Amino acid sequence: MKLLLFLCILFFLFFLMYKIYRYNNNPSYGEICGKTEEGVIFYSNQCDSDYKNNINYVNGYQTGESWQCVEFVRRFLIITKGITFDKVDNAYNIWDLSSFQSLDGVPIPIIKIKNIKNIKNIKNIKNNHPQKGDILVWNKYVDDNETGHVAIVTDVDRKGNVFIAEQNWDNEFTDHNYSRLIRIEDDPNIIGWIRI
Repeated sequence: MKLLLFLCILFFLFFLMYKIYRYNNNPSYGEICGKTEEGVIFYSNQCDSDYKNNINYVNGYQTGESWQCVEFVRRFLIITKGITFDKVDNAYNIWDLSSFQSLDGVPIPIIKIKNIKNIKNIKNIKNNHPQKGDILVWNKYVDDNETGHVAIVTDVDRKGNVFIAEQNWDNEFTDHNYSRLIRIEDDPNIIGWIRI
């Protein structure tokens, strides 16, 4: 019984130390969290609503509210592909767009690939699984504010792991060209991915 109590106390102390470490090591608003292979920086916004309506621009083009997930995706597309998309109210609304556009307004067709539960049974998995450069779109239920989420796929490995770059999720530092690693089949809130 004493051993069990000791282990519980030890676990609690470890958990407390971890929380303190994470709190002290989270980047502040606007601090660089990482950078994609193409050199596009993802920033911390500390999930702070005090900075709402702080609009960012890149090369004279409006990218959105600093440092939200939609702003990162739009800035990534402007810098790497010279394209953008219409204003959206929430991140999940990107899925409803029928096309993107070049910076001079020419429509750019997009392909939307819906997240299908049994992806292993699809014949041509290469074309139906996210690829580098795709935009992942989550539904509104992925967060408490019901705004959804979007991210850029930076890589996919042979095991089906998808590496993504994003803003306004964990706001942690990373020394990689991605912010986190996910598995599509483990996240039912992913609506699908958009390919240009």
